[in-house]
Amino acid sequence: MSSGLPSDSVQYIKGVGPQRAKLLKKIGISSIEDALYYLPYRYEDRSSLKKISQLEPGMLTTVTGEVALIDFKKIPGKITILEITVSDGSGIVKAKWFNQPYMKKVFKRGQKLFLSGKVKVNKYHGVGFEMETPEYEFIAEDSDSFIHTSRIVPVYRTTSGLGQKTMRTLMYNIVEKSATVITEYIPEEILSRNSFIGV
Repeated sequence: MSSGLPSDSVQYIKGVGPQRAKLLKKIGISSIEDALYYLPYRYEDRSSLKKISQLEPGMLTTVTGEVALIDFKKIPGKITILEITVSDGSGIVKAKWFNQPYMKKVFKRGQKLFLSGKVKVNKYHGVGFEMETPEYEFIAEDSDSFIHTSRIVPVYRTTSGLGQKTMRTLMYNIVEKSATVITEYIPEEILSRNSFIGV
């Protein structure tokens, strides 16, 4: 098992395991230290929540609400569409996922969640807003830390089989467990003078 030291393999970090360790190795991450220095290439600001009634086409934003309806369809050509309707009291927005039938078991009516994605006008009806393949995170009653929404969110370069959501969760776990064991090389005087945060 990993002790959390920089030289330890990432395989034993929570959520990694042998298969994901192989995927991480493809992008140059073998050890905990590799992961801690694998920086995001950009960030998305998901800290400012919008009411659904404030949404506009083209907006990249985060909303929070409750799952009101769930609709799963199969259409010719072996295409499946999962559509959930989310309400926050000010309005509704639909979220859609294509050809991911397993996700119909993910959502239940009454669940509270965050949705983050690009707002579009419903292409078939021309009325109301929707998000295609948005990122989501359920709101637990005792939860005060959200990895994928409601904050400044890192975006990483990944590889096939390793999506952004999985990558963020793994990096969150790695940083939480091991960041404090990294040696700070910048002198305290420089950190203080420039208001930098040390490790």
